[in-house]
Amino acid sequence: MDPLSLLILPRARPSLPLRTAANNAARASPSAARLAPALRWRRQRARLSSPVSAVAAEAPPSPSPSGGGEEDSEGQFDWLDQWYPFAPVCDLDPGAPHGKTVLGLRVVAWYDRAVDEWRVFDDACPHRLAPLSEGRIDDKGRLQCVYHGWCFDGRGSCQFIPQAPALGPPVHKNSKACVASYPSVVQNNILWFYPRADAEHRDVLERKQPPFIPEIDDPSFVTVYGIRDLSYG
Repeated sequence: MDPLSLLILPRARPSLPLRTAANNAARASPSAARLAPALRWRRQRARLSSPVSAVAAEAPPSPSPSGGGEEDSEGQFDWLDQWYPFAPVCDLDPGAPHGKTVLGLRVVAWYDRAVDEWRVFDDACPHRLAPLSEGRIDDKGRLQCVYHGWCFDGRGSCQFIPQAPALGPPVHKNSKACVASYPSVVQNNILWFYPRADAEHRDVLERKQPPFIPEIDDPSFVTVYGIRDLSYG
């Protein structure tokens, strides 16, 4: 064939586009034409709704108008508003102080001969923070620090400082010379203490008592005491 004739041949037209086939299919099935836009709209809606739901899930719940948040805060367990057992009194020597750590609080128990009661103090002398559990009970029945010999009565007040001049000011009566004294009571032959030494908690026994176990005081039961030290932290 002459090459020039190729230049004047009519251009080959493409076959029918797919649009015509789709239109024919749409005429044959009108529901399919409506379904495709619906699917596209649902996909777009799903893409938009997912970030909103994620933000809503991360947002903290707002307190209800009825005061539900206050009820939750009031219902929390207060670890310091409880009585804790120190030891069975049968395991305590009235002639010496005994130190323990309860809830991270270092305390010392000793027997106050002046009133025939057990006392629970902070296990730290207010002078140099020496442990009072390393001290002794002096000849007058007071708790005496082993470091500089400061002596304390059952209320935690300092009664004697050996280094203070006899004719000088009564420095032992200073409030800074007192040691914290916790409410304590013997119940079920167990020494209990309340871990708050503020003045407002001195009468806590009238409001809140230690747990009572009647079987311990029942002579028909046999009671065996045991103490185990558990390390935490």
